[in-house]
Amino acid sequence: MNQGEQRGRRRRPPGRQGGQGESEGDEPQGGPSPWSYAGIGFELVVPILLGVFAGNWLDSRWGTRPWLLVVGSLLGIVVGFYSFLRRVIPMGRADR
Repeated sequence: MNQGEQRGRRRRPPGRQGGQGESEGDEPQGGPSPWSYAGIGFELVVPILLGVFAGNWLDSRWGTRPWLLVVGSLLGIVVGFYSFLRRVIPMGRADR
């Protein structure tokens, strides 16, 4: 390897050779990024919207208005809050 090739390479600090101790899920030292909070919001809203749209579609198909819309909405709310709490509770434990 010539000097030009050596200059272009970055050296890792000792103890972190070969990607040891690094993972894609590592959070920066300042805490979770704003994008992780946006992801939590999507995890809450998307199941609710899917439940509403699926319930409305099934109601129009089977003529059961408004019952499947109500069931789909409630199911979406339960799934959304379950997903939300599953992500938020560990964040609260990390702050302690």
